[in-house]
Amino acid sequence: MSDNTVIILTALAVAAAAYLFGSISFSIIFTRIFIKKDIRSFGSGNAGMTNVFRSVGAVPGVLTLIGDFGKGILCALIGFFVFKYLNQLGFVIDPVYGKFFGGAFCFLGHIYPVYYGFKGGKGVLTGSGIMLIIDWRTYCIVMSVFFLVFLLTRIISAASLAAVGSFPIVLFLMHGFRTEIDPNAVFLISQRLFEVSCGVLFVGIIFIKHIPNIKRIIKGEEKQLKLKKKG
Repeated sequence: MSDNTVIILTALAVAAAAYLFGSISFSIIFTRIFIKKDIRSFGSGNAGMTNVFRSVGAVPGVLTLIGDFGKGILCALIGFFVFKYLNQLGFVIDPVYGKFFGGAFCFLGHIYPVYYGFKGGKGVLTGSGIMLIIDWRTYCIVMSVFFLVFLLTRIISAASLAAVGSFPIVLFLMHGFRTEIDPNAVFLISQRLFEVSCGVLFVGIIFIKHIPNIKRIIKGEEKQLKLKKKG
């Protein structure tokens, strides 16, 4: 079996495992535990943390946050260490590809979960965990964009879209302008092009999932986050 075949089979195994793990919807699980209902049947209808917070409560909301954010981190790390092990065995592959394979398919599993009729969340929280593992410096900048836009608008969806949209741009700038194919490149493209392409795909899916929010933002109808005053 050639080295390329081993690498491709390993990538497929990582992708399959990450997708199956990403398909575990913590918002659905914790909502059923706490109120014995499907989170997709009320509120915004989205299987995500925000809907759980608003429709079910703080405790299941926090548990959903930990679960969805954590699974993105875990899948990206598993992919990284599997590819790192391949590299240690002598296969010419950069372990960073494992982060993208593990993260990308966990992300797809979260949005299109096989266990729940392919109807999941919008992917922002799980995507954030993946971003953190891909490059913590990029993650910090992207989160700064999120908080800046949120402070200006008080709209969670607008802040999320601005942050997510900045991800491939910041990722590219943080890693320089190298475009040559290095010895560890796969699929006959440079590692940088591979990474940025994954980032663009990631952004595109999230924007598609947020089309209703984008329409409300344009019309000025998207709700701001307002804190209740005591007393």
